[in-house]
Amino acid sequence: MRWTDKGLLIGLPMFFLFSNTNISNYFHFKYPTHHRQIQLNTQAQLGSNAVNTSFINTFLTGNFIDDAMKASVSDQLMKSNNTMGFDWNTEVSFTNYNDTLLGKDWGFHLGLSNRIYGDFAFEKNLFDLVFYGNKPFQGSNVSLAPAHGEIVFYQQFKLGFIKSFSNDKDQHKFGFAVSFLNGNSRMMFDSGRMNMNTDSAGNFVDLDGQLFLMRTNPEYSYFLSNNGSGLGFDLGYDGCISNRHYLHLSLNDLGFIGWTRPGDIAEIDTSIHFTGVEINNIVTATGDEFQNFADSLDDKYIRTRKETLGTMVLPMNINLNYTYAIKPEKIFLQAGVQTKMLRSFYPLVYVKGIFYPHKNIVLSVMAGYGGFSRFNFGFDFGVEFAKGYSLLVYSKNVEGIVPNTFATGLSAGFRFNKSF
Repeated sequence: MRWTDKGLLIGLPMFFLFSNTNISNYFHFKYPTHHRQIQLNTQAQLGSNAVNTSFINTFLTGNFIDDAMKASVSDQLMKSNNTMGFDWNTEVSFTNYNDTLLGKDWGFHLGLSNRIYGDFAFEKNLFDLVFYGNKPFQGSNVSLAPAHGEIVFYQQFKLGFIKSFSNDKDQHKFGFAVSFLNGNSRMMFDSGRMNMNTDSAGNFVDLDGQLFLMRTNPEYSYFLSNNGSGLGFDLGYDGCISNRHYLHLSLNDLGFIGWTRPGDIAEIDTSIHFTGVEINNIVTATGDEFQNFADSLDDKYIRTRKETLGTMVLPMNINLNYTYAIKPEKIFLQAGVQTKMLRSFYPLVYVKGIFYPHKNIVLSVMAGYGGFSRFNFGFDFGVEFAKGYSLLVYSKNVEGIVPNTFATGLSAGFRFNKSF
C-alpha cells in the first residue's frame, strides 16, 4: 500500500463522491496516474415491505393473477403502513480528480442524468377491495385510508468540485455539487379519509372520503418537456486512515422542484350513496350509461381546476459506510447504512464483503435489511476487459430473481467506466 502525490486513493475501490448509489469504483487503484474518468451508470430498484416478487412480476407482465397469488400477498399485508416504491436512475458523467486550472489538489465533476421514482403507501383493505371487490366487506364499515402515491420524472445537470488533502498515511476528499433540475412530469394522489359501508345484501355502497389528485399538463408529457425547474445540492466525503480504514459519507439530492406550468388538480370531499348503474338492455347497451354516471360524479362531487402544482422537496439520500482492508488490495469488509426520504424506503443497514480473485476481476456479496424491500441479498461482479476500461453488473436483490413468496424486492444495474 502506498500513496501517490496525485491525491488518489490506493488499494481500495474509491467511492464516487456524488453517486446516488453505494457502488464503488473497484479498479481505480490500479492506475495512480489516471486522473480522469468517463462513466455510464444505470440502476433500477423496485420493492415493497409486503408484496412479493411473484405478484410484482405477474402484474408488470400483464399475466393472470389467480386467487392463490392474491392470497399470498393479502395474508402478508399489515393493516396499515404497507408500502411500495421504485427508483430508476441513469447517468453519464465526466470527472477530473486533479485539474491544474483549479489549483493544487482540486478536481471537478460534470453529470447528466434522468431520474424516475415512485412512492406508495396503502391499507390492506384498499388492496383487498381492488383485487377481490367489495363482496368480502358486505355488512361492514371499513377504512381504506390513508393512501398515498406519487410518480416523478426529472432530469438533472450536475456540476461538482472535489478537494483532496493527503499525507504519508491519510487521505481525505471533500466534494460539493450543485444541480439544475428539469421537472419533466409529476402525478400524485393522497387520501386522508376514505370509509366504505357495504349493505349486507349488497344492494348499495356508501362512500365517505376525501381525495386529492394532481398531474402535470398531459400535453407537455414528452421526454425533456419542462413543467418546472429546481435546484439540488450534494455533499460528500471519502477518507482513508492508516491505509486500512476507509470512511464514506454522502448527502445527495438536498433540493426542490417548483412546478410552474399549470397542471390538473381534482379534489373530492363528500359522501356518495351508490346503488349501481342501471342498464335496461345489455344487448343494446352503448356505454352511455357509464359515461352519464361518470359525468354526474364530476358535476356533483369532483372539483377540478388548472393551476401550478407548487414546490416539491426532493427525496434526499444519505449514505454512510465504513470499510476495513483485511488484506489490502485483496479482501475488504464493509458495513453501512443508507436512507432515502420516501415513505416506501426504510433505512437500509447492510454488510458487504469485497474480494479480488484476480487483479482484473472483483466480486462482492451483500446482505442487508431495509430499503424498498425487507431482506436484501446482493452481489457485484466487475471485470476490467482492457486497460482503463471496466464493466460492473450488480443487484441488491438476487433473492428476487427467482419468483417466490419470500422476496419483496427487485433491482439491477450496470456501470461502464473508462479512466485515463
